[in-house]
Amino acid sequence: MASGVLGRLSTLTLSIQQLGQLPHLSNWLPHLPLPKATVLASDVPSLFREPYILSGYRPVHQEWLSYFCSLFQSHNESLNVWTHLLAIPAVLLHFSLFAVTWGLTLNVASVPLFLYVLSSLTYLSFSVAAHLLQSQSELAHYSLFFVDYVGVAVYQYGCALGHYFYCSEPVWRQSLVGAVFLPGAAVLAWLSCASCCYAKFRYRRPYPLRRKICQIIPTSLAYLLDISPVAHRLVTRSWDEPVLVFHALQVVFFVLSALFFSCPVPERFFPGRCDIVGHGHQIFHIFLAMCTMCQLEAMFRDYLVHQQSVIGIVSALFIIIYVTLYSLCTSCFSMSDSVSSSHLHRQGKTNIPLPSPQNKLPESQSVENMPAAKDLSDHMYSLLEAELNEENPYECISELSLHPPSDKAEEENESSSTAMTKPDDNHSVSALNKPVNKQPITSPHTRNDLHLTETVVYAAVCWKNKSHRNTDPTDAVVEIRDIDFNIPDVPPIPDKHF
Repeated sequence: MASGVLGRLSTLTLSIQQLGQLPHLSNWLPHLPLPKATVLASDVPSLFREPYILSGYRPVHQEWLSYFCSLFQSHNESLNVWTHLLAIPAVLLHFSLFAVTWGLTLNVASVPLFLYVLSSLTYLSFSVAAHLLQSQSELAHYSLFFVDYVGVAVYQYGCALGHYFYCSEPVWRQSLVGAVFLPGAAVLAWLSCASCCYAKFRYRRPYPLRRKICQIIPTSLAYLLDISPVAHRLVTRSWDEPVLVFHALQVVFFVLSALFFSCPVPERFFPGRCDIVGHGHQIFHIFLAMCTMCQLEAMFRDYLVHQQSVIGIVSALFIIIYVTLYSLCTSCFSMSDSVSSSHLHRQGKTNIPLPSPQNKLPESQSVENMPAAKDLSDHMYSLLEAELNEENPYECISELSLHPPSDKAEEENESSSTAMTKPDDNHSVSALNKPVNKQPITSPHTRNDLHLTETVVYAAVCWKNKSHRNTDPTDAVVEIRDIDFNIPDVPPIPDKHF
C-alpha cells in the first residue's frame, strides 16, 4: 500500500518536472510594448495640455499599442476612460436584463428604444476611444475628438426619439413644439456636432471664451429641445409616478455635468493637485454616465406603459420615416467628421517646413549644382513633371524657344549675358515678372540656307511658397558666360504657368 502511494508520488513529481521544462506561455505571446512614463505639461505640445493640469501627460508619437496598454497606467486621462468604459457593460447588462425579464423583441413599437440604446453605446465607445488614443499625434487628436462629437450628436437624436415616442404627453405632441420636434432635433444635433468640430479645429490654446460659447450654445439648444417632452411632463403631472423621479434625476445629473464641462473646477483652485484624479472633466464624465443610467431606467419604465399606444400615436410608416431620418443624420454626422479630418490631413501635408536660420538652399538646388546645358531639357522636363504630380511644393516655370535671331537681338545679347539669380532671405529666386536674359548660341545646323540660332532660356525657379508668389525679391545676379552649348533639336516646352 505504502509502496504504491510512493510510486504514484514519484510519478507525479516527474510529471511536474517535465511541465517545468515546457516553454512558458509568455514565450508564445507577443511582447506588448510598455507605455512610457508620464511627463509634465511642458514636455508635450500645447495642443495636448489642459488648463491647470500640470502633470500626468503621456508622451506623443508612441506606438498605437502603447496607448492601448496605457489603459492600465495612471495618467490624467485614466478616469475619463474608465468612467465611460465601465458604463458600456452597465448599459448592456441593464438592457439585457430588461429584455429577458419582459420578453423584449424587435418590432415597430420597440425600434426607437433599440435606437436609443445603440446611440448610448455609440457615444460611450467613441468617448473611450478619443480619451485613450488622442495623445498619439496631432492628427489623431483632432480626428478622434471629431468622432467623439459625432457620437454625442447621435446620442442627442437617439434621446429625442425615445422621449418623443415613450415620454411625451398627447397635449404636448399636438403643440407647435411637438410638430417640429423630430426634424428640429435632427438639425440641432447636426449643428452641435459641426460647431464643436469647428471650435476644436479653429481655435488654439490658450482657448478663448468664444470657443466655449461656440460649443455650449448649439449643444444647449439641442438639449432644451430634446428634454422638452420630459420637462412638460414634470411640470404638468403629479410626482406620484416613480418614473418621474428618474426623469428628474437625469435632468439634475445633466445640469451638473454641463457645469463641470464649462468650468475648469476644482483644478482652477488647486493647480497640480487634481492632475490624476478629481479634475472637472472627470467629474463631468461621472455625472454624464449617471444621467445616462437614470435616463435608461426611465425609458424602460415608460416603454412598458406606452408600448401599446406607440402605434396609436403615429402610424408604422411614420416610425419608419423617422428611423430612416435617424440613419441619414448619422451619415451626415460621419460625413462632417470625415470632411474635417481630410481637410486637416490635407493641410498638414501642404505645410512646408520653415527654412533654416542660415537661409541656405540644399546642395541639389544651389546655383553651383544647376544642370549643365546639355542636360537642360531633361532637367526642365523633370521639374515640370514634378510640378504636375504635385511632388514639388514650389513653383517652376521653364521656357525654351528656337527662333532665328534678329540683328537687334544680337546687339542686345552682346551687351548682356545670361543671368540667374541667387535666393534672397525669402528663398525667392528670379522674379517672374522681369524679362529673362537670353544668350544666342550658334548652331552648326542650317535649314533652308538660313543660319538658325538656338536660344536657351534658363528656368526661372521660384523657391518661395506659392502663397507668396507675388513677393518681389532683391535679386543678386550671377554671370554665366562662355558655356559650350550643343543642343541638337530640343523640342519646345509650352509657355504655361502652373
